[in-house]
Amino acid sequence: MRFLPYLLLLLSPALAAELTLTPKDGGETVKIDTTKKSEVTLAGKTYLVAPAEETPTLRKARSITIPRVDFADTSVAEAIDFFRLRAMELDADKTGVNLVVIGAEGLFIPSLQLRNASLETILGFVAEMTGAKVEYRDHAIVVSGTDRGNHGKAHE
Repeated sequence: MRFLPYLLLLLSPALAAELTLTPKDGGETVKIDTTKKSEVTLAGKTYLVAPAEETPTLRKARSITIPRVDFADTSVAEAIDFFRLRAMELDADKTGVNLVVIGAEGLFIPSLQLRNASLETILGFVAEMTGAKVEYRDHAIVVSGTDRGNHGKAHE
């Protein structure tokens, strides 16, 4: 089933506590509580739905609030350097979080202004604006470039 990876992505508790699946042909609607284990049957096959486990880096990114972000034509690498330093300063244990950039050379954030946002929220906007991918691994947050990214400055 080609849609299964997309379904699993949607079942992340960070996105919603309840998910409603409505068939296009008007069949029976299925509600799924993504905060606990449940089962869902799609196309005659039953799947176990379990909440995604939160990695230590995601937990840390949610706990760090950066008071001010104000970027214009900033490279993703420069932004990540800024986040790395601010995360260490603002983290309650002063350890920060490991941030790794892979293949994001040439990706730029055209404009981003935020106030009192979590590192997770900010990285989500950076990914959305540049086409980068953010992955929360056990020991590092990895920001990687993609083919659809914003290659080059917005205002030359």
